[in-house]
Order: sequence, then structure tokens, then C-alpha cells
Amino acid sequence: MSALPDEILLNILAHTDSRTIFTSVLCSSKKLHRCSLSHMTNVLLPQSHISATFTLGRGSQHRWYDIRTTLNFHFSRHEEHNTALYHFSHVHPEHCIAPALEKWRHARTHDREGKAVLWRAAVESESKPVLLASAVVVDAGVDAGHESLCISLDWMELLKEYYVADRVDSWDHCGDGRA
Repeated sequence: MSALPDEILLNILAHTDSRTIFTSVLCSSKKLHRCSLSHMTNVLLPQSHISATFTLGRGSQHRWYDIRTTLNFHFSRHEEHNTALYHFSHVHPEHCIAPALEKWRHARTHDREGKAVLWRAAVESESKPVLLASAVVVDAGVDAGHESLCISLDWMELLKEYYVADRVDSWDHCGDGRA
């Protein structure tokens, strides 16, 4: 495999299950590690999005008649040191955009970094609940509007929570400190 050029390896990875790439191929060799990282940042991450669901009712007590709303964030770009930015895209249901954003701003005053939020992540098609300790809410302020609202997080942590968190054994990501 090490004699193959990167273009062929990337083509092979395009036809390989993403869970296999993250849990096995990434830890195989330095060349496969480099190609796997390239595949994840250029193919998997642009297909990903995260969301947070909460109720619009008053207080923390959820009642059956409260409206449940979801804030959706889509992948925007990746930066150095495994950081990915997810920008706000829409609220579901759409008619609740103003109260949802107000509740979101109020709720995160107690937890500025978003760590108490249970996120849902979808990398390809399936959505799973994930705990993202590195998620940081970035906001330019109330006057800038909801277009400025974004989430900064470690995308390797996101993929680890998405693909590996349901496994029973502990996994230190290759065991050699590469990631």
C-alpha cells in the first residue's frame, strides 16, 4: 500500500466506510494516516452538521405543550489544530426563529462554552447524540444578527464521539499521540 500514490489511496478511501477509515485506516501507517486526514477534512466534514434541541417554555421544567425547537449548524471550514467552525443555518420549526435565538442566548449565559449542551451530530446520514467538551459558542453579539452565530470545536473529538463513543473498550486514538 505504501507504494501507491496518494491519488489512488484517496480514491480507495472514497469507497471505504467512514467508520472504518476513522477507527482502523487512520492508525495504519503514516501515509494512510495523512491520506485519511485529507479524506476526512475534504469529504466527511463538509457533509457534517450539528444541532441542539431545547424547549421554548419558561424555566427548566419541560411540559408537554412546550414547543421543541432545533438550532442547526452546518460545517463552514476547518482551521489549524483540528478546529472546525459550524455556522448557524436554520431553526426548526422556522416560525420560532426569534424566540429560539433569544432562548439560546439566555441559556448559554450560564454556560458560555456550550459544554452542558447535548449535541446531535450527523456526519453522513445518521444523527447521533454526542458530548462535545471542546465546543465553544462564538457570537459577534446581538446586533450582528444570527448569521454571526457559530460553534467552534475539535473535529477529531466530534468524529471520535460519533464513531467510537458507543464502543465498550477505551480508545486512545492510535495510541501513538498522532492525533
